[in-house]
Amino acid sequence: MLNYITGTITTINDKMLTVDTGPLGLAIVVPNTQLFEIGKLQKLYVHTHWNQEQGPSLYGFVHEHERTLFLLIIGCSGIGPKIAIALLTTMGPVLFVAAIQDENPKALAQVPGVGMKKAEQIIVHLKHKIGDILTGIMDMPVAKNNNDWHSVCQALESLNYSRAEISTAMHLVRQKNEGAAVSFDLLLRQALSFLAKQL
Repeated sequence: MLNYITGTITTINDKMLTVDTGPLGLAIVVPNTQLFEIGKLQKLYVHTHWNQEQGPSLYGFVHEHERTLFLLIIGCSGIGPKIAIALLTTMGPVLFVAAIQDENPKALAQVPGVGMKKAEQIIVHLKHKIGDILTGIMDMPVAKNNNDWHSVCQALESLNYSRAEISTAMHLVRQKNEGAAVSFDLLLRQALSFLAKQL
């Protein structure tokens, strides 16, 4: 079973990367293709999922804790990889775990394909299981200045962006800056730049 792969990104599609590992070019589904660049050497923690009709698919994650969270999500009855990837793409690991901790099904239900029933099911299934990875997830890269981070979210809300759009933008900015001390202005510019490309 594969644990991780390292290779050069050769193509980037809507939800998938092709990673050249030498003898093989692997198609890997990732939560957010915006985080990657063609030509860059990339390490991904992977999970191989078998579908009865479509065969094997590879799912890749920059952080090992993100993969662990993905596995916990697909362990919920009736929740497959497509919904798990949608949750991690829209919310990011930190906001997803926060919604589980707060038992906030409305936050999860905003993700396409989830809805209130599945959201409540996910919370019931995971609320006692996330403790083992909680520290790792919450230690994933965020802006050093939490006040600036919160202010960026408020600024985007005032511009009438949806919670889902803000969550996706914040996840991208968080990954991009790798926990560096970044100013409010730069965080806001990066978030707005990403959101402008989605129009």
